[in-house]
Amino acid sequence: MGKHKKNKGYTSHIAVILLLAILVFLTDNVPVKDQGSVQGLADLSSWQQQEVLNLSGEWLYYPSSQIDDIVNGKGKLSVLPEIVTVPHFWEKSAQYNNKPFGYGTYQLDIIGLQAGQIYAIKMLDASSAYRLTINGKDIMSNGLTGISKETYVPQWKMISNAFTADDQGRALILIEVSNFDYLKGGLWEAPQLGSYQTIHTMMLRHLAIEEFFIFSLVTLGLLFLLMHQFYNEDMQALYLGVVSLLTSLRVMTTGHRLIIGIFEQIPWELMVRLDYLSGYLMLPAFGFLFNSLGYVKPNPTLERIYRTTAIGMILMSLFMPIEVYYNFIEIYKMMIIVFSLYCGYQVYMGWRKKIKGSDISMIAYAVLLLGAWWEVFVARQTFVLPVAIFIVISLTSIKVIEDLMTTRKIKQKLEVEVITDSLTGLYSRSYLDKILKTGYEKKKISHKLFVLFIDIDKFKDINDTYGHAIGDEVLSIVSARLRNLFRATDALFRFGGDEFIVITEIGEHEDIHQIVNRVREKFRNAIVCEENQILVKLSIGYAEYSPEEHALEDAIKRSDESMYWDKKKNA
Repeated sequence: MGKHKKNKGYTSHIAVILLLAILVFLTDNVPVKDQGSVQGLADLSSWQQQEVLNLSGEWLYYPSSQIDDIVNGKGKLSVLPEIVTVPHFWEKSAQYNNKPFGYGTYQLDIIGLQAGQIYAIKMLDASSAYRLTINGKDIMSNGLTGISKETYVPQWKMISNAFTADDQGRALILIEVSNFDYLKGGLWEAPQLGSYQTIHTMMLRHLAIEEFFIFSLVTLGLLFLLMHQFYNEDMQALYLGVVSLLTSLRVMTTGHRLIIGIFEQIPWELMVRLDYLSGYLMLPAFGFLFNSLGYVKPNPTLERIYRTTAIGMILMSLFMPIEVYYNFIEIYKMMIIVFSLYCGYQVYMGWRKKIKGSDISMIAYAVLLLGAWWEVFVARQTFVLPVAIFIVISLTSIKVIEDLMTTRKIKQKLEVEVITDSLTGLYSRSYLDKILKTGYEKKKISHKLFVLFIDIDKFKDINDTYGHAIGDEVLSIVSARLRNLFRATDALFRFGGDEFIVITEIGEHEDIHQIVNRVREKFRNAIVCEENQILVKLSIGYAEYSPEEHALEDAIKRSDESMYWDKKKNA
């Protein structure tokens, strides 16, 4: 029954997380269709304007030409173009040391639009700076285009802007692109066209989703790091925190690249390095995370490999030339394959051994694998990998938090067992010994403190007459009566076999003799054990205790001596 309830709880958590992910995709679910232009012409007369169009297909391309070079005073083109397919990537050029550097202009002639209607065009990226005009008017730009590294300024940011077609429903798009830094030049993302309202809504949705992910991941990351700070033996919380913060950095450096809004003066090169760094560090971070789940025996060699890989990727991404960390992507893809297989093996072994939480890890692993495979090997989609990682972090956090709570419960149970006497339920002798070393602390002492030393007279006779089982029952009943006599704030200890110590605070209208008499009065009635009526007599000693003036050990010694005087008197 207990296991069934736990699985039911897991199911509800998983359902909420997956529902949230589905809502993200539905929020982003604007129909996008490839337009497919032919020889630089796109006829949109049959376009359903609820859709967003990818302006892919054949464009005209003017290499080593700027917009102002192409268009003369009458608006006619003076340079013969090439026909290329967009997205388009430049070939390496001997002119630029065998790198895809240079500049050029792309042209697409759109007809079939409605004159006077407001449209919008959206650009994700064009390496590494661009300027876009429609019908001779500047619409938007990223960075500053130029004909050399000295005359251009790179920038990457998702932007959109509005425009109108001319009186004939025509829009002549010219995109001037410059790249002298990145190892992938050209018009590498097709612009998207839609009604102003549709594009504006899409951009706001994208922005809201990115902000949600950044806020959620940073919050989760800091929360997990804080958990690790308090419970530093829990390495899962540390690795989850690192993965969360890395993913938030990844979201900030892609899409709208909100890192530019947060740090306005961030250099383009540093942003690119952080983009690669956040991606490359995912592998060792997830390696540490899966390794900490405990599904297979910890492998120190593997941890050293992850650590070395992380350090190497940090040094490479932050300090090496761009071609090094850019070209490393092919090696990284192979590493992902090997890593995926080993992590799959770890999760499978946990599931096979029926380790608690392995079913959640199995789902998380499948989601992570799908998201990573889609982004790296299929097609770059803005939210696929962040959504996948968010699901993984959320699912894994269920396991981590439950493991942490279980560990805390076990530790609390062990602590209770250590400080509590198993027979009587009072504090144990070992706990008293600990207090003697560290000192007795009471938050607020309003009146005098006394130490009472209580001994059961002739307890050996009870054991000899009735047996040890009855003797243990007598000890339990005596302990219960004592506990009912004193306040919850007083401390009661089982000092030895039939000896008890009480640290009690005397009220304003009480004195220690009243307390002692109340204890004696409580034991005038016999204790009934298995139809045996046993009269228990106590010897009680006491000593005043002032934490500022006396050691507790001294007060216990004085109360013990007082108890022996009482025992002699009773004899």
